[in-house]
Amino acid sequence: EMAGNTKKNVNVHNTSNIPVYMRVAVVANWVKDGKIVQAWNSYDALPIESTKWTGSGNGVYYYNGTVPANTTVTLFNSYTATGGPEGAHLEMDIIAQVIQAEGMGATSAQDAFNKAAQSN
Repeated sequence: EMAGNTKKNVNVHNTSNIPVYMRVAVVANWVKDGKIVQAWNSYDALPIESTKWTGSGNGVYYYNGTVPANTTVTLFNSYTATGGPEGAHLEMDIIAQVIQAEGMGATSAQDAFNKAAQSN
């Protein structure tokens, strides 16, 4: 949910009926008059729930452990962007990817996604 330059209640939901490993990418830009005027990359400013997520740089976060079936997890509760070009607002997208946990032989989400990439 984005209101002005505040992003609230950033949750990701596992809609499947199996446990999954999950990662998300935060992609944000300052937008004015419908056009991107500047990339946003203040990832360190995001109040990520660090006991639940591990960042790997450039706005990519891996969930620590597996996300049970039909479960919602929180990335962060509220973030208000400051600065940015005059007259611009922040548009932020959260892109989630999941991979089934069972049968991966993985020890973490990062490990699972690495194994999946190597097998292709």
